[in-house]
Amino acid sequence: MTPSPTHLDSVSAGTAAADLYSQVDREMDTRMGTDLGFGALLGARPYEMDEDDVEGFRTRYHRIKTFQEEALALFRASLRGDCDPEIARMVVADLPEAFGTEYHKRLSDRHMRTPRFFRTDEVAPGRLTEIQCSGSGWGIVEILRHLYAANPELYGTPAHFPTSLAASFSSALRRFLNGEPVVHHLVDNASRPHGVRYFIQRTREEGVRYFSYDRDVHPNDCNFVRSHDFVSLLHHNFIADRMKRCDTGEVLFDLPPIALFDCKLITAWPFWSRTRKHFSDKTRELFPHTTVITPEGVEMPGGTRASLHTFFSIPQRKRTYYIKYGGTDIGINWGSRAVFLASTMSGGQSERMLERLAVDWPRGRTWILQKAVRSKETIAAVTREGTIVEEDAYAKWSGHYGPDGVMAIALYHKHYHKVHGSEGTVVSLVY
Repeated sequence: MTPSPTHLDSVSAGTAAADLYSQVDREMDTRMGTDLGFGALLGARPYEMDEDDVEGFRTRYHRIKTFQEEALALFRASLRGDCDPEIARMVVADLPEAFGTEYHKRLSDRHMRTPRFFRTDEVAPGRLTEIQCSGSGWGIVEILRHLYAANPELYGTPAHFPTSLAASFSSALRRFLNGEPVVHHLVDNASRPHGVRYFIQRTREEGVRYFSYDRDVHPNDCNFVRSHDFVSLLHHNFIADRMKRCDTGEVLFDLPPIALFDCKLITAWPFWSRTRKHFSDKTRELFPHTTVITPEGVEMPGGTRASLHTFFSIPQRKRTYYIKYGGTDIGINWGSRAVFLASTMSGGQSERMLERLAVDWPRGRTWILQKAVRSKETIAAVTREGTIVEEDAYAKWSGHYGPDGVMAIALYHKHYHKVHGSEGTVVSLVY
């Protein structure tokens, strides 16, 4: 996956870079009437990915949907009492009581569905650590794609994704709804609301209409609702009407109105001994080894078990696992606020984590342990000062999926082991 050269490698790179940042700043701010600019670093060139790897993103869609269906079937069976009721209880344990077990038991088949549009986090192509609906980054992808298309002399022509993410999203949504989309997107519960607003403006140019953006669109006109977390979805003004209309097929939700797909816990289910039998080997291949942290300890790869004190007695540099909050409390489950790399934790930090785990389990707050599979690559970035820098950085691949499959692939590179689209992150696209 060696990046291909572009004209930015020439002596005119400084002038070109200044113009590129001016373009993305102007594009974002003009469309939204803001003064924000583009916050990340531009990759010097599109990310070169061979056709087999791109095809892997396309074919993996069906395996991801199978995982989601398997998780949903297990959750519903647990709610009904057809299998261990503790499984469902762990999903809803740290939610307000009104949105817990009894709420979920009342939902119909139309409410209990899998996500429509989602983003993956992958430590290597095909090695997923999370799946987020709808997830952040849609605006970043769209603004980069716009920049590439506006500068073919620098970025070439698209080899893998001939249309923009906004265009692909809009056409996929029309096919899915079998009609014209009228969307209510709950922007304020996004971690990067400015990126969401930019993506809204771009999809409006593709003919999608939005409540609170387009004239004569009323709340009861909406047939598609997008949200970034389960709890906020149930707190918006029109949810009662939309839940009823969903039950008649008039309204569809992107993130379904259930807690299941808003928590990291389900990534442990394919491996955990209490849930493993409900998932296929093909599903397990999607994720690094992940398991639930219980007072008795953790289940390690190969079927061995370790107490928490045994785990934290492993030499620090060999403790290559992430400890992640698995639940739905939006106060800590966004932006890696409750994701810790065990190999970076000192003795004192390990003790504090043990104390936190001991307190959280009885409260219904579940944590998971996930094998830390990380990829480092040499990536070239263009700075605002006009220099091209090459550096070794951790990589994250993100596939953006809709009902028809993958629509875009974004790359994020950063020195820090938690790779996000924040300041200092190098962003590029498979083009």
